[in-house]
Amino acid sequence: MAVFGVDRLGDRFAPLEILKIAIRIAVGRLGRKMPKFLGAKDEFICSEYAAKCFEAVGIEIAWDGLGFIAPSDFAADPKVRAIAKFQTR
Repeated sequence: MAVFGVDRLGDRFAPLEILKIAIRIAVGRLGRKMPKFLGAKDEFICSEYAAKCFEAVGIEIAWDGLGFIAPSDFAADPKVRAIAKFQTR
């Protein structure tokens, strides 16, 4: 997990990668299933990056297939459980 995460930390985005991410977000907002060719390969939003880090050690985060893996997908995954909770004032 650490090797995957550190190897990609700080990678710059190419303009086409930014466009691909934007399309994934738009597809998700429209409630459509994401076509495979739009799937994250080496360009990620934060939650996709975290999911790929977990995937590197064999842990797959379940998601609805709409647009992109979101933080709510981590929370909804039955294999994931909270070990701490932050409270704001």
